[in-house]
Amino acid sequence: MTVLIMGYPDSGKSALAERVTEELSAPGKRIYLATMIPCGEEGAARVERHRKMREGKGFVTVEAPFDVAEALEDAADQTVLLECVSNLAANEMFERGKSAEETVAAVTADIAGLAASAENLVIVSNHFEITPEFDKETILYARAMDRINEELAAAADRVIRL
Repeated sequence: MTVLIMGYPDSGKSALAERVTEELSAPGKRIYLATMIPCGEEGAARVERHRKMREGKGFVTVEAPFDVAEALEDAADQTVLLECVSNLAANEMFERGKSAEETVAAVTADIAGLAASAENLVIVSNHFEITPEFDKETILYARAMDRINEELAAAADRVIRL
């Protein structure tokens, strides 16, 4: 089963995704696939907050800022929580220098591969409201995220929008 949970930043997606993952799996059968490349104190604090949120919940954490389908050797009987698509897309666009189109293709293909290899996949993704303050690069990223979310929603068994 593939579940997509998406919404605005800081809308409670991560906590909900952990609950859904717990409902779908037993302790020891849960992988938290972390995609964030922490930058500065704020990034490190976010990572630490998420680690504390999942303490004692039976997750094994795997760090994979790129190529998430290749990050797990065998997830056939595992429930994977992918946190989060917006980080994965940002890593592709801004760290690897891919265009918006290349990013959409790479991220959606990578997640499709992950979905095919895991028993269950719970995906966390952000939606960004484009505002006048956004520069051109940020607008391209937000639009790429919209296209990624559309493709993931079409492929998911269940979509939860916050």
